[in-house]
Amino acid sequence: MKAIHRWALLFLVVGSALQAAPLADPVIQLLPNPPTPSFVFDVPEGGPDPGLQKLTIKNDGTGQLNWSASLGNYQPANVSGWLTLSKTSGTLGPQKTVDVELLVSVGSIPAGIYNVTITVTETVLLNVTPRTASVQMRVSAVPRMSATPTSFTFAAPENGANPLPQPLTITNTGGGTLNWTAVVNQSWLKVDSLNTVNGSLGPAGSHNIQVSVITGSM
Repeated sequence: MKAIHRWALLFLVVGSALQAAPLADPVIQLLPNPPTPSFVFDVPEGGPDPGLQKLTIKNDGTGQLNWSASLGNYQPANVSGWLTLSKTSGTLGPQKTVDVELLVSVGSIPAGIYNVTITVTETVLLNVTPRTASVQMRVSAVPRMSATPTSFTFAAPENGANPLPQPLTITNTGGGTLNWTAVVNQSWLKVDSLNTVNGSLGPAGSHNIQVSVITGSM
């Protein structure tokens, strides 16, 4: 038995001329918050680096999208290279998406506000509108203190031995220098066997102090 193959071609008749139908075009959309997403990274001076954020590229058209992502001019121009893209090119079918991770590295950049743009373009077709996203890095020299844990529980027998000390971790989660002081207001409570201790911490620096109780004749 012979196999029968059917082939179909779509043509448009304009007047008396026979023309092929135009190809479908891709459409670039950037998410979240189209058409111009903006990203803000708050970073302490000296680090640590912030968590990544994601720019989503979507082909909102009906043809294949051959996309390329590039970084524009850094502002100010003398501070550059702090933003990295996990992907810079690829292809997307109609209504498909891809996530591009935005990674910021503060390094030794001083406190200030820094900006750069991301431009996504179609690399094959010239009639597809490019899209842009803005990225801002805000480097702060203000220290921020974190202390963990936030509560302690000690158990001891009456007239018995003192319970073991427990650690309290103080961390500078901001920038600059954190000058900290720990003060206790009860005679039975001690920090590093004292009533008051203090110290200084740079960005991302941490220090453990020992919290202990003296049960005495309680």
